[in-house]
Order: sequence, then structure tokens, then C-alpha cells
Amino acid sequence: MTDHAEYAQPAQGASSPDKPVAPGAEPGTLPGRRPRRGPLLLWSPLFALVLSGALAAAVVFSGASPVMAGVLALALEGVCYAAFGLLGHARVAWAPVDPDPDTGPRLHAQQGRQFAERLGQLVDGGGDQAVIAVLGQARAVAAELTERATEVTGLLAIAGVHTAERLRAHEGELEREIDGLAPGTLKSARLAALRETRAWREYRERWEAVEEPLLGSVALAAERLLQVQREGAQLLKRQRGGGKGGAPDTTRLAADLTTAREALARAGELVGDFPPGPARTYQPQRRLALTGLLSAAVLLGGLAVAAGEWNIFVALALIPAFGFLAGLGGGPRALVPGVAALVAAVTLVLAGPLVYQQVLGERREAEVSMTVRVQVARWSETTHYDLVDANTGEDLGRMATGPHEAVPGRTLIEVATDPLDWARPVAVERMDLAPVWTAVAGAGLAVALVGLALPERAPRARPVPAR
Repeated sequence: MTDHAEYAQPAQGASSPDKPVAPGAEPGTLPGRRPRRGPLLLWSPLFALVLSGALAAAVVFSGASPVMAGVLALALEGVCYAAFGLLGHARVAWAPVDPDPDTGPRLHAQQGRQFAERLGQLVDGGGDQAVIAVLGQARAVAAELTERATEVTGLLAIAGVHTAERLRAHEGELEREIDGLAPGTLKSARLAALRETRAWREYRERWEAVEEPLLGSVALAAERLLQVQREGAQLLKRQRGGGKGGAPDTTRLAADLTTAREALARAGELVGDFPPGPARTYQPQRRLALTGLLSAAVLLGGLAVAAGEWNIFVALALIPAFGFLAGLGGGPRALVPGVAALVAAVTLVLAGPLVYQQVLGERREAEVSMTVRVQVARWSETTHYDLVDANTGEDLGRMATGPHEAVPGRTLIEVATDPLDWARPVAVERMDLAPVWTAVAGAGLAVALVGLALPERAPRARPVPAR
């Protein structure tokens, strides 16, 4: 049995191809249309350019390095690309529908379980050995019917409510729309919808080619197994009642069983080469979300390095980070790299300057040239220190992270400085845990990058429950 049976229990609320759609109900969506967001996606490159340009100008105006401003602008572009991309990609439109449990292969799967149970009772009751032998074989065939009918139910669920002709027409509409779009998130969203529609159409074409003989074979097997069960029960009843006429004739019983076996064999041949279902079609949400999280980590860490201590922005960092994380889906396969990227982003916010100076910083002795006390809140205040090199008198600027205890002016302290002049100095005594923060941030980014490189995969549907 192939893994298509896992789709036999589709998403709740989906329409069924075996039932007429109620007036006013949605007959099933097609991939790719979000008209109200179309203008936003169309102009998204300009929005991202304006936002990143404004950020770069603000960073340069604050006195940071132009190179640092460029890095931050690129990181913001990545965040915008992921955000607009996630807005443009609809959730999986090719989702399994819910076949009618009272007709078709789903009913036959239930009958197979009932047949196997009843035939087992007849075999356990004993009787003529020839009849019991045929009924024992029929019980195994009933189990095969349950397995095959469940698989066919999954195929029927995946095939959906739209015909291959309708999907082919939608595919053409998407192709014509894509031809008129400039590169960007809107075109990317439409390309993803085109891939999904094409895969769905190929699957639906295969289903329509085998639908009639496949459903007919499963129905025939169920019908003949029912005859075997009834005929066998009658033969055993006559024998136990003391009926005359010699040994029971099992010719018809065996013929019906042979027909059921042949029908199931034909069904098995027909389901052997179906295309993959929606769990194997390309879905861009996870990759976009991880791209956004990684870009957010670089952006927030860079802002922390450029601006120094800014723990008040941790809350602002968590809002978009959790937003991207919520769009991941896909279970642990997507959740683990998403959480890793989120941890890296928060670590860089909290300890960005320490991590940066741990990796690139050079240690030197500096003198405090001026102290500035700032009231952060009614219950808290902090001290900023301006530094000069103790040996050369070179202006080192304001410290990003000062010593544990406040020190007066003219005090000599050991600091780590950036040779590239991107980041402000930090006190060496505050770098005790810098290797730990560096390892945490590096591991988080590494896990997220590995997750970004993994192939895309949409969540699987749950298997059909026994009834």
C-alpha cells in the first residue's frame, strides 16, 4: 500500500466531490489569488527600498559607519522581502477534501472491516472444512479490501473538487498573469501558485483516467465479498441444522472469492503510479519565514552593535520574530530552525556588542574623558562614558557597554575596540560571558541556515480513523 492513504482523512470543512455543494458554500479554492493584496505586493520593492534607505540614512546620521548602515539596510530588505512574500503566498490551496463516508471507497473500507470481523466469527464457529477454508481466505481478502479502499479514498480526497479542465484553464490564467509581472514578491507568489496548480492538474488528470475502473473494481470486490459472507453463512447454517444432501458445494463460493481477488488486483495495478500529493509540492512559507528570521537577527544585532545597550527594543524584536515563526507551520521540521533563528535574534539584541567585540575586538587601555548620567526611568538611571586612548589620546567615542560599577572621570579601564570602527567600545570586565553569547548566537544562526537549505515540504494529512 502506498502512502496516499494518509490523505484519506482530509482537512475539516472541505467540500466533497461526492456531495453537491450547498447554495452559497465555497466549492473549493484555487491556488494563487489574493486580489486585495495585489497592489501591496506590486509596490513592495519600492516600499522596501524606501524603508531601508531611511534606515541607512538614520544610521549614518547617528555617526555609525556607512558600511554598517549598508549592512543594516540589506538586512531590512531581507525582512521586507520575507514579510511581503508571506503576505503574498496563500496557505496550501490544494488540500484534501472529505469523501462521503456513506458511498464510494470510504464506505467499502468500512465494509471490509465488517466483513473481516463477521467472517472471523464464522470461521471460529467451525463447520465443514471446505467452507471454513474458503471463508478463512475470504477474511484475508476482506482485510485487503479495507487496505485498498482506504488507499483509494486517499486518492479521491487528493483529487479534489476541480476537474482537470478547470485546473488547466486556471494554469493558463496564471501563466498569462505572470508574463505581465515584473520580478518581485507578487510574481514569486504567482509562480508558486502556478507550480501548485500544475502539480494538482497532473494528479487530477491521472485520477480521471482511472477513476471509473478503479472505483468499479473496489465496488465489485466489496459486492462479491458480501456474497461470500452470505453464502458461507447459509451453507454452515444448513449443515449445523442437519440438512441432507452430502457435503456443501463451495464452487460458487470460491468463484465469488476469485472475482473479488482479481478486482482488488486490478485496483492495485491502477493506483501504482500516481504523482505525489500536496505534501510533496513546493511550498514557500517555511523558507520565506526563515529568511525573514535570519535577516531580523542580522538587523537587530547590527542595531544593537551600532546603538549600544537598547534592551527596551527586545519587545519590538519579539513581535516580528514570533510573527515569522507563526507562519512557519510544518511541525518540528520547520519549528526547530525557526526557534533557533529566534534565539539568535534575541541573543544578538541582548548582547550584540559583546558578541561583536568577542569576535573582532582589540583590547587596549583607555581613559574616561567624560561621564554622562541619564535617567532611564523613575527607578533607574545609567551612566555613559566617553573614552580616549590612554597612550595616544585618540578619541574612542562613547562606550556601548560600561563597567559593572560606575567610575569617575580620568579613570583608566581596559576596553575592547573595533578595528573596523563599526562598533563602539565595551568594557572588558563585561565580556565574561561573551563566549557563551557568541556560541549561542552562532549555533542558532547555523541551525537556521541548515533549516533554510532543507527541501520544502507541506504538512501531511492525518490517516483515516476507524469507524
